[in-house]
Amino acid sequence: MWHVYLKLGILSALASSLWNTINDCDESFNYLEPLYFISSNESAFQTWEYSPEYALRSYLYLWTFGWPACLLKVFGLPAWFKFLCIRLQLSLLYAFASCLLAHFCSKRLFPNEPAERASFGIIFCVLGLASPGAFISMSSAVPSAYGASMTSLMLAFWINGDLFFAVGTVAFSALLLWPFTACLGIPLAIFFLVKDPKRFFAYTIFWAAIIIPPIVVVDSYYYGKFVFPTWNIISYNALSAIGGRSLSQLYGTEPLMYYVKNYLLNYNIAFVVAVVILPMFITICLLQSVFRTLSTPVKNLIDVALMAFSPFLLWNVVFFLQSHKEERFLFPCFPCLSIMSALVFCPLLRIPRQKTSFKAFPPILLIVAFVVTFILISLSRILAITSGYSAPMFLVTHLPPPQTPATLCIGRDWHYFPSQFLLPDGNEKWNVAFLKSAFKGQLPGKFAEGVGIISATRTAINKFNDMNREESDRFIDLEQCNFILDRISPPGKNEVQYSADIKKWKVLLERQILDRPADKTNYGDDGLRKLLSTLKRAFYIPFLFTKDNKWITMHILKKI
Repeated sequence: MWHVYLKLGILSALASSLWNTINDCDESFNYLEPLYFISSNESAFQTWEYSPEYALRSYLYLWTFGWPACLLKVFGLPAWFKFLCIRLQLSLLYAFASCLLAHFCSKRLFPNEPAERASFGIIFCVLGLASPGAFISMSSAVPSAYGASMTSLMLAFWINGDLFFAVGTVAFSALLLWPFTACLGIPLAIFFLVKDPKRFFAYTIFWAAIIIPPIVVVDSYYYGKFVFPTWNIISYNALSAIGGRSLSQLYGTEPLMYYVKNYLLNYNIAFVVAVVILPMFITICLLQSVFRTLSTPVKNLIDVALMAFSPFLLWNVVFFLQSHKEERFLFPCFPCLSIMSALVFCPLLRIPRQKTSFKAFPPILLIVAFVVTFILISLSRILAITSGYSAPMFLVTHLPPPQTPATLCIGRDWHYFPSQFLLPDGNEKWNVAFLKSAFKGQLPGKFAEGVGIISATRTAINKFNDMNREESDRFIDLEQCNFILDRISPPGKNEVQYSADIKKWKVLLERQILDRPADKTNYGDDGLRKLLSTLKRAFYIPFLFTKDNKWITMHILKKI
């Protein structure tokens, strides 16, 4: 069934690469912008994490997914094409890892039942590749999204008994991508320590010796001093929290329900099935094992369930307790959730073999109904994302190529800027700069220009801090702007409705974007009305999505 899995994987990879929006400004400024700089040596933003003073980010990580940008530069292809190729190879990696996990998981659960094995694999691929969570994460350049691919590979190798490669994927993910993904490898480590501690330590030392030196060499070269960014990010996030500083809270806090809502948005009914029914089933089976010997299929199911559930549980215990919460922090455990939801249907898949055709019909109908419902809800959510938030990418990509150097200014909508990869042909003629707005946090600076890539990465021409304090050297005067990315909405403090000055600015392009619901909206005691309003905004419901939601107009202004 590999060909079926791969077809589903390639289809989902193409969809995400072409239609996914950039859902997090961290992806733009912390990964795409520095990659754009080191692959083109053209003007790009530099965040404080890339300042040699702090060195929290790895340049080697950028090259693990950004190599197409350098390769395609040789052929003189436009930056937007490089961007699509970067996305496509990230998506294909995610899809391949998911297909491999589907293959090994179905093989473990149904070793002698080809029909059931194929059915389970397809169910898993649908849940793992057609979910909104997969759609937004598989083509994303953030480390947590790349970490999701490594989680799939870790689980696939673990389930198949290839512990050498399972340990390797955890090491790669934790040492190079995002150190906190090591949490997902703790259950594997415990299992391996109990089974064969000598081999575990041997494999761990081997992979550390393979992975750490290239990180240190490459990043020390770029930063111009001895650095190990993995340690720096652990020190900034974890050790600061132990010391009572908790610096991550500087970037916002969310309540406990934030992650529950995000799970429901990204996995809808599959999340409910995974966290409610599967734990109950495992508990019942374990209680039964006290009184009687479990069959081999049930043992295999419990083994796989524990392999997926234990990392998922540990990850969520750790991250639910953190005040600073972001949707992308959930990405690495999405493969665990896909397995957990698919496992619920294993007993139903065996019923047709055990019953007559008439009695086998209800479980088959139940599975089909669940999968179809999941696909429809997922498609509704994906359409809501692509329809509601595509304006910034559309506007930037449709800017007119400048004949002379031009400056694109962004103010209150700085976080919507997708990347300089998406500026039209003639990127070297563009300068993107910030205008003063109500935002009081630290905005990105710029890599030094005209000194070469390595000299620029070893110095910081802007002032940076690690406390998210505003730095005044980020802003330029309005008179220096040729274009402005803005929207039509009441301006806040230190903000201007630039389009109101029709003598200086004209609307060049415009597109609707879904507005945030007002925090002060009062529904009184009408909880149902509030729920319906939330659902109409979160999911694409024909006619209602465009009619009943609040929209604002984003536009590109051109100086007259």
